[in-house]
Amino acid sequence: MEKTAESEFAAGVPAAEDPVKGSAAEHGPEKSGAAMISIISNTCLTLLKLVAGLLTGSVAIVSEAVHSGMDLAAAIMAYISVRVAERPADAGHPFGHGKAEHLAALFEGLLIVAAGALIIRQAVIGFTSPEFLPALGWGVLVMLASAIVNILVSRFLFQVGARTESAALIADAWHLRTDVYTSMGVFAALGLIMLGRRLAPETGLDFLDPLCAGLVALMILKTGVKLTCEAVSYLLDRSLSREELILIKKHIEMYAPCIVGYGDIKTRRSGSCRLVFMELIVDGAMSVEEAHAMGEHVAESIRDHFPDSQISFHLEPRR
Repeated sequence: MEKTAESEFAAGVPAAEDPVKGSAAEHGPEKSGAAMISIISNTCLTLLKLVAGLLTGSVAIVSEAVHSGMDLAAAIMAYISVRVAERPADAGHPFGHGKAEHLAALFEGLLIVAAGALIIRQAVIGFTSPEFLPALGWGVLVMLASAIVNILVSRFLFQVGARTESAALIADAWHLRTDVYTSMGVFAALGLIMLGRRLAPETGLDFLDPLCAGLVALMILKTGVKLTCEAVSYLLDRSLSREELILIKKHIEMYAPCIVGYGDIKTRRSGSCRLVFMELIVDGAMSVEEAHAMGEHVAESIRDHFPDSQISFHLEPRR
């Protein structure tokens, strides 16, 4: 064989595009800080909506308070899960604690579904026996403020969640994003009721309050089902995405002809950690030491792109 493993590696390997930045340990404080911001904002909004709902008698606002209460519970779970997920692997958990985030995302999805069902129940009650709503101005202001705050916080959580690959933070961000939609829906409904009272008092548009609550609840249910299904798929060890698998194969192909090809490649996620089990087909003329060194180079190349990953490989010679 004209080239050794080391000389082949020294010839240069193209750098992978858009590598993931940082490991779970490095991102831990950032994720915890983002989750704490979500807890603080949700606590304030839940109390504010509850007071506004009691003042106005609006079933939509009370439902929004319940929704924000669910968001608060989800934010607390996200905070706890990211703290657990950043713990290093130990004897009892050799693959780390990353799945704590997927478990939290599952509970968050179920909470969204529960919140949607509760809001629908209250909306049906309110629609069958609508009541006059006093002090709507406070409700309108609270809904507008809630939407603005949640737009800012959810955008921040999406950015941190994407950068740190945190399933819990992304699920929490979706919680708040649905709250934005529901808050704006309630804001519009209350605004129409106020406008109707000024322009045509005899029309009686108070039924829009429970109607709006029911419509936004359907949106909440859709988001909850989506998050729940995605969390379950990761807990059941779903493979990495097609794009990620293609990228892993490209890293292997970079080391031809020392690495002749590859056989079975099994992957899964545990939080932000990717676990890759691959069969590498090597040139049979290589020594065991050279072949193993090439396998380590491939694994290191993949880890350069996905820093928080665990790579295992099996060597299969071909002559």
